[in-house]
Amino acid sequence: TVSVGGPAMVKLAQWAATRRDIFSEEFCRHFSQLHTNATPHPWQQTEEVLDEAMPDWRDVFEFVGTKPIGSGCIGQVYKAKLRGSQEHVAIKVLHPSIKARINVDLQWISYAANILDLIPGVHWLSFQDHVTQFSRLMNTQLDLRVEAENLMRFRHNFNPDDDDDEPNWMGRRSIIRFPKPYSNLCSEKVLVERFEEGMPLSEYFEKARRSEEEENKRSGEGDEMLRKFGSEMAKAGCHAFVKMLFVDNFQHGDLHPGNILVSFRKKKTSATSPGATVSLFESMKRLMGLDVSDYFPVLTFLDAGITTELSDRDLTNFRDVFTAVVKNDGYEVGRLILERSPHQECTNPNAYCSDMEKLIDAAVNTKIQLSKLQVGILLTNVLNLSRAHKVKLDSAFTSTIISVVIVEGIGRSLDPELNI
Repeated sequence: TVSVGGPAMVKLAQWAATRRDIFSEEFCRHFSQLHTNATPHPWQQTEEVLDEAMPDWRDVFEFVGTKPIGSGCIGQVYKAKLRGSQEHVAIKVLHPSIKARINVDLQWISYAANILDLIPGVHWLSFQDHVTQFSRLMNTQLDLRVEAENLMRFRHNFNPDDDDDEPNWMGRRSIIRFPKPYSNLCSEKVLVERFEEGMPLSEYFEKARRSEEEENKRSGEGDEMLRKFGSEMAKAGCHAFVKMLFVDNFQHGDLHPGNILVSFRKKKTSATSPGATVSLFESMKRLMGLDVSDYFPVLTFLDAGITTELSDRDLTNFRDVFTAVVKNDGYEVGRLILERSPHQECTNPNAYCSDMEKLIDAAVNTKIQLSKLQVGILLTNVLNLSRAHKVKLDSAFTSTIISVVIVEGIGRSLDPELNI
């Protein structure tokens, strides 16, 4: 029913699935499975959008077919080549009339939120405030120039020299990449960025498992390769997230295995070109027969239209709570959240803080090792506890918690022994 209710309704359901501080775990689990895949619009309509944004686009791009390589609620993506060069680009084009359709959806959603806010038992949740936040999120995604600016900022944060061939971020061998946008070719309805080779991390998990099973039957080398690369990628991904959160205060707001590409590069030697990319699709088995020390993994983060940037106040609040967790002061965690809640109707603050203390004690006593502690379950319990005590969390704080849950899941899949 939701999937046919309009693009904003689908996005709202997905967004609501991340708000475990508001909705039940069963609700969130159900709607987190909702996919954004949408029926692509016809090529003729893509031509119309391109004609409006860039009248001479036929002289600039040579499309690799007219069928999109992906389509979502907001737009669809094509692969093309820049004329006069061998460089391939990904071109994202907004669906026709998407802004008008979403505005109609948002009006209905706002109307429903106003009604819900009149109900005595749930008015403390302030649904209209959440709709306002969601509306800002949607409108940001409707201007693809914002995504281009986000990509440029991420590239500056992780590779200020703008050199994708050198693993110079913090001196780590695993490269964290973001696609390079062509800002001069981007507009409100069209995003042009360098096409990145690789495999979605979600597919890598499955292919790696199959390759490991096949190779282990023969030599056992597959297990070594997967364990080595899995550990490197998990560490690189977690370091990247911590850097976004604590160093840059600029987080990718939609990190999930489908938005992370995996590829491998051969180390620079006198006999090879710098950072020669090895296609994961073609070389997964071949890599297992080679010296794994000759290669290093590359993680490319896609779809940077949604970002999170905490205000000075929110960042201070988050650091205070994080510090209390590290000090194993669960009661203080509860007190800080309660004290800085934008709105709450907690009838027993002491019980809330005491319950929080039990959760944090259980976590710290396991030394926060992913193989022994499921961080996602811990944080979900924190959100469930807040909802049960009618303590409304700040939306930015909740988004950060959900990001930690997602990154933890990715880290566990790559390396269960990773110490978070």
